[in-house]
Amino acid sequence: MIAGLLLGIINLLLLLAIGLPLDLFLRCLLMLPLACIYGCVLGFTGWGMSWQMKNPYYFSNWLISIITIVSGVLVLISDYPEWLKVISYIFPFYELVNFIRLRSSTLELSFVIALGWLIIGIVCYVVQIKAVLDKKIHQY
Repeated sequence: MIAGLLLGIINLLLLLAIGLPLDLFLRCLLMLPLACIYGCVLGFTGWGMSWQMKNPYYFSNWLISIITIVSGVLVLISDYPEWLKVISYIFPFYELVNFIRLRSSTLELSFVIALGWLIIGIVCYVVQIKAVLDKKIHQY
């Protein structure tokens, strides 16, 4: 998380140096810690889901790819087709992007969504750790 914050701050400062408006810089800076926390939650969940697989990053890679498309960074979610809007609403990042772009958002909803992902991650971890403890072996 610290690395994400540091990289985010460096990138924001570079963007500020080449003309990023100050109000947009401040909104991004304000949302950066929350984005890092949400990223950690989804990373943990992805890891928990694919822990005993041959590729322990399988679900994390899928989540990262999907989030990039459906978070609203590339195109406003309101411009998406309905089926893609539904997918975007199950991830917490669309509210952060709305706050940065539109200056308004329901951040409480994104917190609840992230909490749901954390619960899924914890359940996956418990299921995986039970399997590891029962077998007394770990793939890695």
